Amino acid sequence: RAFEDALKRWYDKLGDKFVTFMCGSVASRLGDRAFEDALKRWYDKLGDKFVTFMCNSVASRLGEPAFEDALERWFEVLATSGDVKGSCFASIFGRGSFVKRISDPAFEDRIIELFVEQLGRSPELLRGFIRKNDGSKFDKI
Repeated sequence: RAFEDALKRWYDKLGDKFVTFMCGSVASRLGDRAFEDALKRWYDKLGDKFVTFMCNSVASRLGEPAFEDALERWFEVLATSGDVKGSCFASIFGRGSFVKRISDPAFEDRIIELFVEQLGRSPELLRGFIRKNDGSKFDKI
């Protein structure tokens, strides 16, 4: 019954964005209390950007300590750099190839260096860079 209740709750909350929300591994974890708590926390932070954020690997990693730490860290870094509504954050974490790598300290260090030294701490430039280099191109960063 927990799955059905969660399904209805999120459908009522998201309306026509529900189909996008259900992409990836969301359905397999709906009804799990810890997962539901994480969903609510990120929905409250991101509002209408939440659905973009949940696509491409985020759902399967919510609850992993290293990933959760990276989420919180990057949300704060991008917010203090001008992304106060989380638009760039949601787009960046909506990229599966980025999400799969961000818990790796060496990869994150390279992204931080790039963000600070080459992109001038611009969330918009980082989003563009991530979009342009999505996929295996990240392995060359």
